[in-house]
Amino acid sequence: MVEITPELKKKLLNYTRTAINKDQSVEKLIKKLSDFAVILAKDEIKNRENQKCKVNYQSNSPELFVWSLGLMCEYWLLFLYKQKAIDGHCYCHTKPCPDSIEFHEKLLDEAKKSFIEIAQQDFQHDIEKEKSG
Repeated sequence: MVEITPELKKKLLNYTRTAINKDQSVEKLIKKLSDFAVILAKDEIKNRENQKCKVNYQSNSPELFVWSLGLMCEYWLLFLYKQKAIDGHCYCHTKPCPDSIEFHEKLLDEAKKSFIEIAQQDFQHDIEKEKSG
């Protein structure tokens, strides 16, 4: 488990703020988030090892990288929607725009629900089902 400590939240917030740039391409955003995920994997996600099976995951393994990238992307998206809801982000009306606040609050809620839904999937049931044939 990766404990979301106040220090980790601060890192995620700083990385997120650094990665936000309205004029950048999606490719540059993904590159920045990936760079931060490498740092997170190294600094925050402990190496895992099962000596009996000679299986281990180090900070440079794809699995731990994707785990940290998932955290980075999730935090970035939720932070951005939250900020846009607070600001009433709008290109047509005076800020804060009530319509935009409502729109971004709904997007924030939908994104959170989708992350929770994925996290709550019964993967153990799927594993058992595959084993039994």
